[in-house]
Amino acid sequence: MKEAQTMGSYPAPLPTALIPSPRRRGPRPEPIPPGRGLHEASDDRPSLPTELGRLVRLVQDHDRLQRELDALGRQVAAARSYLAEPGGNVRLGAAHLERLRARRSGALALLRANRLEAAGLLGTAAS
Repeated sequence: MKEAQTMGSYPAPLPTALIPSPRRRGPRPEPIPPGRGLHEASDDRPSLPTELGRLVRLVQDHDRLQRELDALGRQVAAARSYLAEPGGNVRLGAAHLERLRARRSGALALLRANRLEAAGLLGTAAS
């Protein structure tokens, strides 16, 4: 009888007293006022002047978009090599490649918009 219980049965569940409660302990977080993001609600640092803050954001966005373009370039190369191999799913590879191209196009458009905005802030001609 004992062998039949151990062979096909699962271990006994833990008593409910040992399972931690999902309830929150401690003070509740303050609600975020409308129109403010999560990063702004918890940030108590003084804000930078408007133009300088916008330039910093543009530089950070530029760096992020450049990293994204590099990753997309590697993914496009991998998708093209997948399509070049015999036996691959051509429709799947082509759809993936089209999606990657659309993401690349979007990233390039954002980079151009950021460049134009930064040129306007700096008072230089965008080229």
